[in-house]
Amino acid sequence: MKRVFCVLLLAAAVVAAAEGGHGEDHGPSPAWKWANFLILAGLMGWGIAKAGPAFFRGRTEEIQRSLKEAQQLREQAEARAAEIEGRLGNLEAEIAELRANSAREMEAEASRIQDETGRLTARMMENAEKEIESAASQATKELRAHASELALQLAQTKVQQRLTPDMQEQLVDSFVTMLRRPKGPVN
Repeated sequence: MKRVFCVLLLAAAVVAAAEGGHGEDHGPSPAWKWANFLILAGLMGWGIAKAGPAFFRGRTEEIQRSLKEAQQLREQAEARAAEIEGRLGNLEAEIAELRANSAREMEAEASRIQDETGRLTARMMENAEKEIESAASQATKELRAHASELALQLAQTKVQQRLTPDMQEQLVDSFVTMLRRPKGPVN
């Protein structure tokens, strides 16, 4: 590569020397232009040849690394998708199981409520019967007391109607006579 560069510099020097012999200056000659172009092209070719392989090698490695990362991301996404699909497949079974559990729990709760209602109803009936018995007993006592009062009042009224003062005196006398009799065996 150094040889090519040296040859290009030498060619440029020869062209410059050849032009230096003319007295008039009309701008750069075509040979000088070609020499400048060759020098510039050579320098650019040399720079590209020197830096190009490293640049392209780095770029290739970067692209390959990106491709590997993309492949890994794709595999992870596929694994997640498979997991989600598995969960969705299980979701139907889980929903059916939840529904069955709910139905069993509802039946058990309905049975428990029905049993509890039966116990409460029986207890209420028992309490009502006791209250009825208590009320009937109280009413019976009150009725007997009232009937006794009425009977006493009726007896008192009848006795007062039939008992005259003469009769009253005879009753007292017969009671006193009975008390004075000797106590002994009655025949």
